[in-house]
Formats: sequence, structure tokens, C-alpha cells
Amino acid sequence: MRISVEFGHGTGEDRGGEGYLNEEKAIREYGPLVIAGLEKLGYTVLNCAPTMAGLTLAQSLAYRVNASNAFKAIFHLCLHVNAFETDVA
Repeated sequence: MRISVEFGHGTGEDRGGEGYLNEEKAIREYGPLVIAGLEKLGYTVLNCAPTMAGLTLAQSLAYRVNASNAFKAIFHLCLHVNAFETDVA
């Protein structure tokens, strides 16, 4: 089975949240573990997060969709974390 994975935000105008933690940094720490785990289970995996700088949000999203579709992925995983800062008890 073919699975495409993207690391949420992190290129050009497509920025992640920052609060208790930095979303982009956290995803880049656990994203490779997700891919490695899927590959270990026998799946064919594509990291379709853009690597080029300076993309608009629309370009970043289009790149991910086009890469996933070209790969003919059955599932597409978009990794995010909640970085929102709040003092609610």
C-alpha cells in the first residue's frame, strides 16, 4: 500500500503554530519516525512535504496534493501538533 506523508507546515508562508512548543520543530522530530515505522510495516511511503523555500500557502498545499496524487497514494497523512498556548486550568 502506498502512503504519502507530509510534515504539516514549514515552508514559505506556510508556518506552524508556536506556543508551548514549536509545531514545525516537533513534527520534524517525530515525522521521520512515523515514516520509518510505516516502512518497517511494509508500506511504500513518500514524504511529500516541499523542500523549496519561498512558496505561498497555496503553492505549498498544491505541491503536497500533486505529489501525493502522482505517487498514487491510497492514504495521505498530514502531521500536525497542537502548539497553542493557554493558561486554562
